[in-house]
Amino acid sequence: MEEQLTSVQRIDLLLNSGSFREVGSLTSSVTYSDDATRITSFVPSNNFIGTGEIGVAPLVKKVVVLGDDFTVRGGHADGSVWAKSLWAEATALRLRIPMVRLLDGSSGGGSVKSYLEMGRTYVPPLTGFHTMVELLATVPVAAALLGPVVGLAAIKATVSHFAVMVDGNSQLFSAGPPIGSSLHLHSCTGS
Repeated sequence: MEEQLTSVQRIDLLLNSGSFREVGSLTSSVTYSDDATRITSFVPSNNFIGTGEIGVAPLVKKVVVLGDDFTVRGGHADGSVWAKSLWAEATALRLRIPMVRLLDGSSGGGSVKSYLEMGRTYVPPLTGFHTMVELLATVPVAAALLGPVVGLAAIKATVSHFAVMVDGNSQLFSAGPPIGSSLHLHSCTGS
């Protein structure tokens, strides 16, 4: 089995050399001490976003790219600042340039841990979905499913003009893998 690339490595392979301009590189979830004099915990964002160029002259095109990093809390909301992903979508729409989504995880979507900390779920409102739909009517949107793609990332995959999956590595779930997979269901026939 080949070693999985990080989001930064994937973006470097996708875009023209030296063209990527990251946005929100310092974005993270930070907890401070009670007196706010020191950082007690730090979780980096699991979404790398920015702009770059793709293609060869004379067909070079500027794009907005979003790359999930599955290594940070499996891409769930408690490992990221979800607004980064919304910014990427809104920027592609505002600038009217193509969107490329490198999906691996939940793309900043929810997790049980998030729901327990909030004491509620943020479903059914899906902040930013209207932007994703409007983006489809405005610019090309492509997605690459590079590993397990669940929840919000699954929505992003299906709300794209073109999506590809890595053979033998990608899975698409509307939610997490089945809970209780050790249970075996049997088909019954007869009376």
